[in-house]
Amino acid sequence: MDAVAFRATLDDLGLSQSAFARLLRQLGDPGDHAVILRRVQRQVGGESKVAGETIALLTLLSTCPPAVRASLIDAAVRPPSAQE
Repeated sequence: MDAVAFRATLDDLGLSQSAFARLLRQLGDPGDHAVILRRVQRQVGGESKVAGETIALLTLLSTCPPAVRASLIDAAVRPPSAQE
């Protein structure tokens, strides 16, 4: 997956770069949001390769049942203060 496909997949899923970074954090990425977001931005911008783990997660999100995908994405796009 290249940067163009990464951006297109995020768009198809309705995820901003920030929401995707929050989702990665929720799913166990140990970095803080700013670090994860910068990594996502570098991948989207083509400054670094799209990580295999990112490709795997995007593939899973793209192919999982819509209700599961919606639940995961909803959790990711809620503002951090609303998540508890």
